[in-house]
Amino acid sequence: MIKPPRLRPGDTCAIVSLSEGTLGEPWAIHKLYIAKERLERDFGLQVRVMPNALKGKEYLYNHPEARASRPHGRLPGSERQGRL
Repeated sequence: MIKPPRLRPGDTCAIVSLSEGTLGEPWAIHKLYIAKERLERDFGLQVRVMPNALKGKEYLYNHPEARASRPHGRLPGSERQGRL
């Protein structure tokens, strides 16, 4: 098994939602804020939230092409060290 390098303070990670965009739902958005704050504060990571992670379940259900076309967005490889 090939393991990716360990994330270190200052590394950039992306929060993605590959299927449903649940974090964009009004009842779940607070979980994104909590996770982002903890990743930044406790681990010293720079956090980027990819667009489809916030689209919401209904939008991604009605637009499957959005899920199929780079649902996780794109950060240059040199900029991104991890995806969550």
